[in-house]
Amino acid sequence: ALAENPPMFPQQFFRTLLDLAMQRSV
Repeated sequence: ALAENPPMFPQQFFRTLLDLAMQRSV
């Protein structure tokens, strides 16, 4: 899954950012 997407913007990083933003918002 990681190899499929370019290392420029890994899904894990995006997911972590979204999770953090959501947690802060809640």
